[in-house]
Amino acid sequence: MSRLFVYYSDSGNGDYVASIMQSKGFETLKIQTKKQLPESYFLKILVGGFAAMIKEKAPIENDLKVLKAYDTIYVGTPIWNGRLSTPINTVIDALESKRFSLICYSGSGKVKGALKRQLKSKRVDNIISLVEPLKNKEDTINILNKYV
Repeated sequence: MSRLFVYYSDSGNGDYVASIMQSKGFETLKIQTKKQLPESYFLKILVGGFAAMIKEKAPIENDLKVLKAYDTIYVGTPIWNGRLSTPINTVIDALESKRFSLICYSGSGKVKGALKRQLKSKRVDNIISLVEPLKNKEDTINILNKYV
């Protein structure tokens, strides 16, 4: 069975989660956007948060046709303004009818209910919420060991 963790990471949290998923036998695919977020933290939050709020789909560099080859897919995303990141909106569209699980990394971890409402018509098997994986490494490992 082929397993993939496809993810976006701007701050390194997704990269850390990807390293754990690799140790669990998943292949990984890091999403690269065509346009980078601003360097300034304030502008990054403002631009990314607004784009997420309007459910924008960011243009990405990766060829997403490869997603069809996998049986099990986990999608990793930072949470921007309580919503999925814009590169992951693009990935979810590319998954078409495939089912997937979602791994979210945020500052509060209180996003599961809001994401369930946002994704009500999507094919989500499970939503795993992580609080700042790089700062909470042991908790992150324990949660992923429990749910993946």
